[in-house]
Amino acid sequence: MRKMIRRALATAVVTISLASAAMADNPDWSQPTKPFRVVGNIYYVGTKGLAAYLITSGREAILLDGTLNRTASLVESNITALGFKLSDVKIIVTSHAHFDHVAGVAQIKRDSGAKLYAIAPDRWALENGLHDGETTYKRGTFPPGEGRPCACRWRRRGAR
Repeated sequence: MRKMIRRALATAVVTISLASAAMADNPDWSQPTKPFRVVGNIYYVGTKGLAAYLITSGREAILLDGTLNRTASLVESNITALGFKLSDVKIIVTSHAHFDHVAGVAQIKRDSGAKLYAIAPDRWALENGLHDGETTYKRGTFPPGEGRPCACRWRRRGAR
């Protein structure tokens, strides 16, 4: 019995150690990079390793994704470095509710006053701060939406 308990504990320690190493963020995710024009009115405003795009029309803009919670201020700085105000961001669209795409959305939404648009299957994740059902990528959490239900616009896939 003791031998079995020791093996179980050793297995748990190894598993936790390996999981912790696998969960370490890529260092490029938090490294600043200068924003740049991709094409036309589309600008890259993310970090070195995580994409966020600003799509502009006059003085109004749509932000696609918000990167990490700790890098939201980098995205905001990149937006202003391009000559836009945060209040120019009227809409934030999320591609999907993995923490490296949406963890910074709550701060950017709060600071810009933008509306958040997301697909309906991501609602639980955005309201609760943890993606549910993605078993191969459940590596982090992000700030949950403000209020219940989340102040978001929900779209079903394929809906117009």
